Amino acid sequence: MIIRWLGESCFLIQVSNGRRVLLDPLNLAISKISSLTPSIITLSHNYLNIAKSSMPILRNCNTVNTLGIYKFYDILVTGYQGYHDNLYGVKRGENIIYSTEIEGIKLCHLGHIGHNLSTDLISTLSDIDILFIPIGGHFTINSSQALDLIDIIKPKYIIPMYYRNSNCTKFLDSPKDFFINSKKITIIDKDYIDTNTLDSSSCLNTLIIKDNSNYINTI
Repeated sequence: MIIRWLGESCFLIQVSNGRRVLLDPLNLAISKISSLTPSIITLSHNYLNIAKSSMPILRNCNTVNTLGIYKFYDILVTGYQGYHDNLYGVKRGENIIYSTEIEGIKLCHLGHIGHNLSTDLISTLSDIDILFIPIGGHFTINSSQALDLIDIIKPKYIIPMYYRNSNCTKFLDSPKDFFINSKKITIIDKDYIDTNTLDSSSCLNTLIIKDNSNYINTI
């Protein structure tokens, strides 16, 4: 399958059978989401009431924005409780963490997580192949917290997200400290990664993918 970064915390998963899974498209307009023709959408939090406002447009799409276990086609999606801050959601509300199993690969998208994970949840997420983790701080965990969490979860691959770059000028930290302190880094000179090229025996390998927020303008 192909994993493509559409900026901030949004990723488009293109499965070999043609289905598309859209993770956390909080930075995209509803019309843009529709143009991507996703079969499944996961939302970590209801930033712009996307789930409610998009229903007429995304009538044929399975939108998940609640906790629980869901199976669509041959894709398993599990939503776990999390928060957008370290005060149990008092400041910024809830944040759903998603584990998604596609083609035998287990993905974990932490959304806009703002706190350390519980021991029980860390144990549940102990067999992650690819971890999508925010590192920009301020609205989420920062680089240091992300690195600590990665050392505990020990995924095979890490894809950092939601940090300051040329396409995202929000009040977020630079990824410099995260990159410097990562155990292993592989630079992908494009905005996507083909999972068929990944080594299943790898561990703690950080993949740096190009942010292509303009991809939806090319389809």
